[in-house]
Amino acid sequence: MGILILDAGLTMMKKMQKKPLPRLILAVSCAAMLLINFFSWNISSIALLVTAGIVSLAVFAAGNRKGGGQR
Repeated sequence: MGILILDAGLTMMKKMQKKPLPRLILAVSCAAMLLINFFSWNISSIALLVTAGIVSLAVFAAGNRKGGGQR
């Protein structure tokens, strides 16, 4: 299962923008998913989705505040 997560992360990294923030977020989220998988921690999928949504909204809001948001 860990190999599938790693493969998906590498595939996404190849296709995404060459900016440091998206790559950092991807690397941290892939590392978290691998740790959860390897140590068999029982974390709800819903909690992970909500956390990812909150982080995404925070990054989007910070980008808009700086004038670098989506157009």
